[in-house]
Amino acid sequence: MNTGGLCDDDMLAIMCGCRATLESAGPAFIKWGQWAATRHDLFPPDFCTALEQLHTQACTDFIIHMSEALVIGKSKMVCVRRVRAQ
Repeated sequence: MNTGGLCDDDMLAIMCGCRATLESAGPAFIKWGQWAATRHDLFPPDFCTALEQLHTQACTDFIIHMSEALVIGKSKMVCVRRVRAQ
């Protein structure tokens, strides 16, 4: 693969950085990364290998944040209903 003069360590860092960026961007981007990991016909093998970790090692912190947001949202809806009922 033509790496533009970058050494293997630099390429690995770039690919891992790409994976980390997709993880931090949220579930839709993780799903795109999972899809891209299966497309060896479109992407370089090393890139696909780096993204394959999204299938089993994706960050799940967003689930905790989403749960907290849903609880907060639900409590606000209850407050709005009580105000309207009065």
